[in-house]
Amino acid sequence: MHSLYQPAASGLNTQVSLLRALIACSFLASSTYALAADVALPSVKSLAGQCDAVLQPMPQTGTGTVVLAARKGELICASARGMADIELGIAMTPEQKFRIGSISKQFTAVALLKLIDQGKAKLDDPLSNYLSDFPNGGQISLLQLLNHTAGVSDFTNVPKFAETTQRIDVGTEDLVKLIAVLPVDFAPGSAWRYSNSGYILLSAVIEKITGKSWHEALDELLIKPLELKDTSWENPQQVWPGLVRGYQANQKGGIAPASPISMTVPQGAGALISSAKDLWRWNEALHGGRVISAASYQQLTTPQGAAIKDKYGFGIGSRQVRGHAALWHNGGINGFASDLMYLPESGTTLVQLNNFEGPTKPYSMKLAAQLIGDPFVALTPEKWNDINMKAAQGVYAKNGVTRTIKFTDGKLYSQRQGGRSLELITATQQRIGFEADPLSWMELEIDAQRKITGLKFYPQGNNVGEVWLRQGDLPAQTAALALSEEQIARVLGSYTSPVFSTEVRRNAKGGLEVQAQGQPASDIVAVGPNKFKLTVVDATLEFDGQGSAAESVMLRQGEKEIKLLRIKVK
Repeated sequence: MHSLYQPAASGLNTQVSLLRALIACSFLASSTYALAADVALPSVKSLAGQCDAVLQPMPQTGTGTVVLAARKGELICASARGMADIELGIAMTPEQKFRIGSISKQFTAVALLKLIDQGKAKLDDPLSNYLSDFPNGGQISLLQLLNHTAGVSDFTNVPKFAETTQRIDVGTEDLVKLIAVLPVDFAPGSAWRYSNSGYILLSAVIEKITGKSWHEALDELLIKPLELKDTSWENPQQVWPGLVRGYQANQKGGIAPASPISMTVPQGAGALISSAKDLWRWNEALHGGRVISAASYQQLTTPQGAAIKDKYGFGIGSRQVRGHAALWHNGGINGFASDLMYLPESGTTLVQLNNFEGPTKPYSMKLAAQLIGDPFVALTPEKWNDINMKAAQGVYAKNGVTRTIKFTDGKLYSQRQGGRSLELITATQQRIGFEADPLSWMELEIDAQRKITGLKFYPQGNNVGEVWLRQGDLPAQTAALALSEEQIARVLGSYTSPVFSTEVRRNAKGGLEVQAQGQPASDIVAVGPNKFKLTVVDATLEFDGQGSAAESVMLRQGEKEIKLLRIKVK
């Protein structure tokens, strides 16, 4: 189970959060589009082949993906590619079921709003009305739990969560006790931080109100009335016909079965399974006004207070597709990744379900753009010679933020200040794409003397480019400092904070690497006796300089910093 949602801000265009600094994946989206001109929507008949077309580049033999597109109650297309079970050779089909991770939060939020519509609770109720012993519960409102402004620390970040906690069957009461002892992230209502813990607490609240388990309450309030026959809590005590097998990347970059998780743990934060057609039915009912009152729907979809900046309502966020508003949430859980989107202007639903844990290809975004008649720019790859790639090197700036482009080992890389280094793909017309993000691209600006003066950056295929002016050549690189065995040994070990945990260890090449819990490792190089620089992201680790073993380390990225304390072995 992961931090299952990221706000709709481009991982290429905004500063990567400190937690994400050590994470290789991020869902890339942007909310900076200029409003697109009105265009006539393509007919449903003309779009019938788009689902097949968008999945065509996928191999048939690896993990699989299902996509579905619909408009105002009419199915446009649904398609699947890849394998539902690689070991047994079972192909993916559009009808199969998936874990949907944090899309479950939308169901939990709507269930509580339905109870509020029935007069059984209020948004401004304090948590203490329902969980009387929860620390500071009198200062935490249900609204703050719904939109992640309660300051409740995410229990998925506790040390050894992946190795122990998530694998054990557990009840609501024990989960609440686990969350209750965690340090708070901030005062309720003062900031926004995504927290699975908030939706565990909301599950407990629903149980208190209804006298039923959270999943029985969801069944009675939502799933059965809407006849969502493929949607359910994944009870680990039974088998689930049609549920595909989940996979993850192994340490060599191949495919391995997903790490185990007890589906008693995620509860209303991420424990549901569903199918593409059920999620379409859910979108039609929810956004068609057939589930909750108009007032509650307005609350659900409208960011408030500290959640406004991150464009988050209750279990649903907002983003844009080529200038058109979209309501959206994604989900990531052991072996699976998912996306559910709704474009209110055209009544369009997009579903994407994957049985591979990690960053997803933007198939649903591409489909959405096709459905509104405004497809993304498609770059034409072209190999540049070394002279042209070296000419593109340099430091570029916009509004005081820098971006460096570097030529290394025959490839170009872009690194935004505070971000990670991203491999680039050269194309025709002086255009450059991103290996990690098929939608974003840049275009070099060249003057009459054939000198590069800047670039335009189009995050997530935005039709209006950001202007980054060239400031000069790359700065001279700082040579890595050679450390003694004693200096290396004192920083080795595991460190933790309320935000995440990490381990510093030797890598296969004899150097050092750092690995955040459940994430890929990153090499680090010494730039001082106690200071190290990450090689894949613009961040540093600075260890305290006292004693034979460092007791703490400060992670710094841009203007943000997190202090981690050594985990002592008992």
